[in-house]
Amino acid sequence: MNILKKAVKKIKNLGAKELTPKESLEMLKNLIKKSKVPIQKNLKPGAIITFVYDAMNKEADFDRTPLVMVLSSTSKYMLGCNFHWMPTSKRQILVQYILDKNKNRIRKNLPIQISYKSLRSAMKSIGAFPVVRLYIRGRMSRMGVRIPDELLMQATKMKTETFTKGKANSTTLWTRAKQKAMSAKRKLF
Repeated sequence: MNILKKAVKKIKNLGAKELTPKESLEMLKNLIKKSKVPIQKNLKPGAIITFVYDAMNKEADFDRTPLVMVLSSTSKYMLGCNFHWMPTSKRQILVQYILDKNKNRIRKNLPIQISYKSLRSAMKSIGAFPVVRLYIRGRMSRMGVRIPDELLMQATKMKTETFTKGKANSTTLWTRAKQKAMSAKRKLF
């Protein structure tokens, strides 16, 4: 059985339950106390971060406080998978896949590493491709929170999104992103 199938099976057995908004806020407050970092120095592939984002297009729906798994970064941009745009079960499958791929590194107390190239097929298999977003680094807050590796699975349950205009929620945006990706009929990867 391949690593992705194992991850899906583990998550199905555990069940994907979100934290309540109150529990999420409490967890975020604790993370801010312990894990606040200069965000620009923590844009390494595989890192899960949260920060304040000021989008250029204020008319479009966007997440002011994204929970992002960094896929790659350049001097001007950061490509990331915004977990707030996907259901909790998909978040957990993706994180479990990353943890399983990094089993040896975790045993040796080394930081988790993942490349976008190695993650693409897994993201496509679970339908996570619509939530990949390109962030302008100059529009990201200076400080943010890097989720410690040992709390990655717990962080996937956080409900801390702040979508603009207050009209959208993660389920609506997930559906819309999937429809947009499918209607574009373009090669996604």
